[in-house]
Amino acid sequence: MQTTPHMKGKTGAPASAPLLSLCMIVKNEERVLADCLQSVRGVVDEIIVVDTGSTDRTVEIAQSYNAKIFHFPWNGSFSDARNEALAHCTCAYVIYLDADERLETRDRDRLRNLVRRPGADAYEITVVSRRTEGKRVIRNTSDQPRLFRRDPRYRFRFRIHESILPSVRETGGVVAKENITLHHVGYDISNEAMERKQLRNYEQLVIDVQEYPYDLFVLKKFAQTLVALGKTAEAAEQLNDILKRIDSGRCGDVSRPTRAAFCNLYVDALMKTGDFVGAHFWASESLRTLKAQNAARFYLTLINERLEKFDEALVHLNAIVLQKKDETIPVAEDDVMPTPQDVCYKRATLYRAMKKPLDERRELVSALRFEPGMTAALHDLAAFMAREKNFIQALSLITKARETDPSNGSVLHLRALILFQLQRKEEALHDAALAFRCGETGDALLVFWIQAAKEAGKETEALPAYALIAERHPDAGDMVIAYIQQLVQARDLATAIAVIERSLPLVNDASLRTVLKAIYAKLAPVAGNLLSV
Repeated sequence: MQTTPHMKGKTGAPASAPLLSLCMIVKNEERVLADCLQSVRGVVDEIIVVDTGSTDRTVEIAQSYNAKIFHFPWNGSFSDARNEALAHCTCAYVIYLDADERLETRDRDRLRNLVRRPGADAYEITVVSRRTEGKRVIRNTSDQPRLFRRDPRYRFRFRIHESILPSVRETGGVVAKENITLHHVGYDISNEAMERKQLRNYEQLVIDVQEYPYDLFVLKKFAQTLVALGKTAEAAEQLNDILKRIDSGRCGDVSRPTRAAFCNLYVDALMKTGDFVGAHFWASESLRTLKAQNAARFYLTLINERLEKFDEALVHLNAIVLQKKDETIPVAEDDVMPTPQDVCYKRATLYRAMKKPLDERRELVSALRFEPGMTAALHDLAAFMAREKNFIQALSLITKARETDPSNGSVLHLRALILFQLQRKEEALHDAALAFRCGETGDALLVFWIQAAKEAGKETEALPAYALIAERHPDAGDMVIAYIQQLVQARDLATAIAVIERSLPLVNDASLRTVLKAIYAKLAPVAGNLLSV
């Protein structure tokens, strides 16, 4: 391995030497800090904690692990706080963690042995971020420079998404990749909390972009944050400009994996703005830049599906590599590694669009072999069986999907339809109402719910469906009249009058207008003249 002058002749330190400092900045982390510190207990020789203004038990918890506590007034810059913590470290090497991260248990000895006989100035290690979406756990991985030799020239840079790497590289330091894992649980939060975090990041990144207009690390984080905040048009504009900077050489010598990663970010932004033709061009450009990647092929699968070029979509989907076969080949930064069940499920959707039912069924079954509780595959296979009039098997599949994801409105809607076909109308009515409460509000469900209620002789139970249909389609005279009749039966005359007044100007059928006026005349005799319509 290449060595820098200051490392030549290094033979390793005694096992008992203070080799490794843990460097942290914290604020109000009492919920997660103990788990973090416990994961490195016995691995690090000292714990340096800089607190930026905690009002909970954070400092007390850190002290219970013999941490050295320092205080630093928060000024909006993560790098300033990190550098303050770094200034108090005394060991040969430094590892920095956030309070919501934990060292993989099996890597404790590996980390300790690495700092005893180091071969590089800085090490990139794998950070696995976990986020729960419904019943599925989504994991994203990234390689980050978290472990480095203590050197006065090494300092963190950037206000947000701070990094030690630029200063290491500028001084000729050797950077290596090490197979050590950190688990990050800080993204497993509510959508509202995640948005607040992204807004905070955005405000700091705007400043960093002004200060470092050609730094690709900063530019990438800025573009990713814009997309996460739904500012897709701005993200697309920024990424177009970034690629121009890259291709003009203003960002220095850019590797093929890095350029491909920016192409893929641009593709994502263009797709979100609805520009699928532009997205197709840049996904193809990404693939021309770097063949050994999945991300561009997955985007091309989705884009061609949207453009109804299903054969081409299938070609790209089938080219996705589910396991890395040759680690010597450079791959795109932030490349995707889809699961086999997701690939099978996407094939099924393509075959459905291509009207190849046997192939669709085969792929859905394959997806369920990999993940027996995959809600989407269970739902679609149940729908397939229902189309084949095999309602018993369809019910078994959709019931399993409901057990897996009990608040999925689409699952409950399909189960209601299947139950109705099996003449289990009371259960069908129950599931239709539950689907509505779980957020399924499409016209198809509303019409079915009304139909099921009529069949069960419980039409008033479907009043919410009537109300939403009448609101969306006030010109649908027959449905409006049926809704008014149910309101009259429920003695809600005020709402009935309001519905008539809203609908009369929009109903084109003269006979239906006459019926509505007659009802209005009976319900509102004190209102005076009928509407002048």
